[in-house]
Amino acid sequence: STSGLYGNFGQCNYGAAKAGIAGFARCLWPEAQRKGITVNVIAPAAVTRMTEDLPFFQRDGGAGESMRPEHVSPVVVFLAGPKAESITGRVFLVFGNTVKLIEPTAIPIAEGAGGEPWAVAAIGEKILETVGSRPHPSWIERF
Repeated sequence: STSGLYGNFGQCNYGAAKAGIAGFARCLWPEAQRKGITVNVIAPAAVTRMTEDLPFFQRDGGAGESMRPEHVSPVVVFLAGPKAESITGRVFLVFGNTVKLIEPTAIPIAEGAGGEPWAVAAIGEKILETVGSRPHPSWIERF
């Protein structure tokens, strides 16, 4: 679920459980790979009875036909097939006719070479400078 990848208001327990699945898969794939087993995660976004009232699915007249669960299944089938045998340890966001690869990234803030620890004010300045210059889109905009 996207709630586990991006968070969502009112879904702390659900989002934490879904994030746990993604974390579990990221830890499992190197172990499973040794035995020829692939491990991938699909975070589907589709109009279902559970999601039909969410704002994302209501904007622009609603998602309707373009966000049916059937749009997710081709990715599932492909990943289970022989042409995807080398794809493992990945997280895919799938909605409508869109598939996105979700990757954790590390944004450099500051690097030091040993010596004394950072002064609070100095590292705080670096953090504010870096984080403040990056957009922080809402859950809906992250699609």
